Amino acid sequence: MFDSDVIALILSIICTNDNQIDQIADGVNVLMSVVALANLIDNLTLDTEGKQNDNQKQLKKANASLTQELKNEMGDGTSAPY
Repeated sequence: MFDSDVIALILSIICTNDNQIDQIADGVNVLMSVVALANLIDNLTLDTEGKQNDNQKQLKKANASLTQELKNEMGDGTSAPY
């Protein structure tokens, strides 16, 4: 990403007056903010999806363990504690 000083220098070379420079610089700043926000949302989405997948894996393991434990208790001729 460009430094704001570099952008200002480029704009001063390209533009003919200060008003144009200010307008373009404002647009660039808004665009940079939008990109930063989009990246933040994307990162948070990936983080959330990763945590959801981890939680689902843990729940599946716990369910499998509990199911096996219940089968073992039922197979031993003992009744389930419920």
